[in-house]
Amino acid sequence: MSAATAHAEYHANPALGGSTVAKIVNACIAEALAPVRVTPDMIIGSCVDAIWVEEMDPADVYSLAPDCDRRSAANKKRHADHAAECESAGLYPVTQKHLERINNGIDALALNNLAQKVRAACEPQKVAFWEQQTPHGPLACKGMFDLLGPWLADLKCYGSLLAQVLKDCRFKHVYQLAHYRNGARATGNDPQHCGIIATPTAASDSVIPASVIQIAPDLIDEAAAYLDYSVYPAMARMQAGEPVWTGHITRGDIIKNAADLIFIG
Repeated sequence: MSAATAHAEYHANPALGGSTVAKIVNACIAEALAPVRVTPDMIIGSCVDAIWVEEMDPADVYSLAPDCDRRSAANKKRHADHAAECESAGLYPVTQKHLERINNGIDALALNNLAQKVRAACEPQKVAFWEQQTPHGPLACKGMFDLLGPWLADLKCYGSLLAQVLKDCRFKHVYQLAHYRNGARATGNDPQHCGIIATPTAASDSVIPASVIQIAPDLIDEAAAYLDYSVYPAMARMQAGEPVWTGHITRGDIIKNAADLIFIG
């Protein structure tokens, strides 16, 4: 099964996934459940994930789009035909600019020895489905773990600087990792470390090395407690067809100081 097909089947499952959890705590339930629009950044990240995490052949991951603009009707048809061929073959359609960013991300990962060690020690791209118990009944959950073993590591591709990664760790990634850790434990795994492998994909004159960001266990525990108290019960009620507040929710930032949060390697 191709990476694109596997991802499409996973995302089609209605169980609560880590990306939706991150959107809920970063915005609200209504926004988190809105239809997802596939963006170039999402395609770039999926390609880097398939090639670096799963060590797939690039030819089985993406196909380069026609080297022409979309101004004429003929060129628009060429691009549309290429996109249809990619969908049929389970490939991601990428432009030359996208390809440069994909290669930058992979090169950045190759420059981080800790990232290489984490990948070597873990199993790639594991999918888990489980039931999370709540006061309103069991909640169907899912998780797609980029790397699982001694580490529970999530690969994140960024077109910006490390500061953006740290900001997102403060507002959503900790909760996403807490959800994934719940899934790992529910399926018989108990990772010793949880973290983000952040790789920059922006066009640059020189490759910026990727970073491994380890989240402190007590912060994962705090995030998991918040999910148990607020997010999981609300989603269980929604799955049962009960009315649920879907607007923005108030919560304190778990992360008070980035120095308390991470080890960067």
